[in-house]
Amino acid sequence: MKHFKLVALLLVAATSFSPDDAAAQSKSAEDAKEKARPTVSAGALMQGGVFGFPAEHAKTLFDTDQLRLQTWCDKEVLVVQAILWKDGDDAKGETKDGREIGDRSSLLLDLDFNREKTPKVDRNYSLAPWPSIPGLRYSILLERGSSHLKADSIGRGAIRYFDLKDQKESIRVDTYVIPFSELEIESGAKIGVAYMGNSTAPEFIVNSIGFEPDREKYYSFMLPYRDFQELELAPCSGSIDIEKIPAGREDEKPKAETRAKPKIGSVPPKLRATDWLNVDSPPTLESLKGKVVVLDFWATWCGPCVAGIPHLNELHEKHADEGLQILAFTDQSRKGIENFQKTTEVSYPSAVGSNLHTIYGVTGFPTAFIIGRDGKVFWSGNPAGDREEMDAKIAEALAK
Repeated sequence: MKHFKLVALLLVAATSFSPDDAAAQSKSAEDAKEKARPTVSAGALMQGGVFGFPAEHAKTLFDTDQLRLQTWCDKEVLVVQAILWKDGDDAKGETKDGREIGDRSSLLLDLDFNREKTPKVDRNYSLAPWPSIPGLRYSILLERGSSHLKADSIGRGAIRYFDLKDQKESIRVDTYVIPFSELEIESGAKIGVAYMGNSTAPEFIVNSIGFEPDREKYYSFMLPYRDFQELELAPCSGSIDIEKIPAGREDEKPKAETRAKPKIGSVPPKLRATDWLNVDSPPTLESLKGKVVVLDFWATWCGPCVAGIPHLNELHEKHADEGLQILAFTDQSRKGIENFQKTTEVSYPSAVGSNLHTIYGVTGFPTAFIIGRDGKVFWSGNPAGDREEMDAKIAEALAK
């Protein structure tokens, strides 16, 4: 077997293009991907897996008509391959709050194998946790919850789909490659393992430990460590060329170019959004000239953003007669924001399906801009961390 190599990620800057062009390119890419889907036979799959995975020499941890989970090790690396027999559809769905979601999976590792959660030791590896971040990511267990998803793993892996030869069915295969050095363990150690796979179409969840929750939907952190399967990381027979296993991170689409923030005193870019809520017709900066306009860039998954909504409601109501207009912008869908507003009041107009944050140079949420009565940028900052400063600047702009 070849020694495991660190694969460098190439970051490619994308040129700016219209939403229609992006949609057309995305559809074209998906169509090409579908046509290029490889074919395997069920027999060959059981003997050799895919990407050269030595299935006949691997340890089978779980085997049903829905899921087959196998592991293979040498002295340096753990390879895990999951076959989801009932999922050959890579269609995307949408979360309740309007974010795109797709097929994904988690591999939970009890690295000290004490059958309970150990902060700063145990890890949760993920494949394609979000469509925008394909490939291998991981988080580290903390005292409360887990760390953010990290993209610096020297492992690799991907979710791939195959047509079964001489059959109408298609299948999905998840492959993880994780070096022992990254886990800070050595060959021969015993660990606990649990896998969970999510499918969007058809919608289902499957796990490798027989966990049966009391709810239809559940999350990987709910899997009980006491039921994790024991795995000794002892070298297996056979060999594998690690570089034949796809590095799914390379599937990541180039992101739209984020421009520099408009400078104080400059004329800001025009507004753009797919749709609007809480307003009869789409507002423009030209139509609002003479007012003080606050542009709030936010997301429902951003805690400080949501926490700041009541204050923005208060500002909007308090200063409306003085000429204040607050406009919110998110790239989430209309349906998702409508669901959010069923439980959280937002009294000012909200733009949905908007990529305006890339045009305004926004790299983190929340971010706000104040546009003065003269139509020029008066202030920009964090409306959560700089609330007092923002309120003072709004008052100053209104007084002009």
